[in-house]
Amino acid sequence: PAPTGPPAAGPAAAPATAAGGEIRLDPAAVDAMADRATRLRILSLGAAAFPARLTELARLAEQAVHEDHPGQVLAVLATSIRRQALEIEAGQRRLRRLAESHLETILSLQVQPLSGFFHTLARHARELARALGREVEVVTRGDETRLDRRIARELEEALLHTVRNAVDHGIEPPEARVAAGKPRDGKVRIEAAAMGARVRIVVADDGAGIDPSQIVAVAVARGVIDADDARSLSRDEALRLLFTPDFSTRDEVSEVSGRGVGLDAVAAVAGRVGGSVSIASQPGQGTTV
Repeated sequence: PAPTGPPAAGPAAAPATAAGGEIRLDPAAVDAMADRATRLRILSLGAAAFPARLTELARLAEQAVHEDHPGQVLAVLATSIRRQALEIEAGQRRLRRLAESHLETILSLQVQPLSGFFHTLARHARELARALGREVEVVTRGDETRLDRRIARELEEALLHTVRNAVDHGIEPPEARVAAGKPRDGKVRIEAAAMGARVRIVVADDGAGIDPSQIVAVAVARGVIDADDARSLSRDEALRLLFTPDFSTRDEVSEVSGRGVGLDAVAAVAGRVGGSVSIASQPGQGTTV
């Protein structure tokens, strides 16, 4: 749901998230930033002399106006002004290059692998499964995918909610899975992949899935959608009803999560960071968000 930022150059941008939200910076990145900051300061000090030089040239021009034959003096002044203009232009180019390089390094330090984030999600899924008496295998893929840590922080609660839904209302109890001819252990996949300048994050389970016809029936009963309109809904359109605020197919919602409850908030968070949410499900086979 988000751009990955400019590519990091060499070892300069490989920050790792430490406890407490701190970031460990590569010493090479810090040295490079300090060097560029020093050069930027030198350029700034050098540029401070230009106003004084131009003021002096203006004073000489004013004096030349009062001379009987000012042409020669004015020609010298014109040459001096052109030289000053060339120096200012060159300084501006150097300043712009340094500023852009400095900004790229800073932005690249904001981008981090999702490995730590995924580890937290996986641990939460396993702990919740144990608490609910479920047997769940959690698989993570694409941990090395990089995402702006500010966006990852924004998405944290939304993804935790999605993982809770997968375990709590997606994965069936072991006995129910065996009775349905499925492996006793359920599976939750948490994946990420870079797609151009964006990142796709997937939370999927092989649990009970969601019946679109049940969603439509509840939506009609609660006045979310007209019965005539409901008959023309596709499967995907029916599933999109789950993103309606406060919509749920359950009369009672557990303290842990509720399938449908909060998906509107998940979509809102994704939209706030420039992304979107989609959901796919097959009854008896699982759900993918």
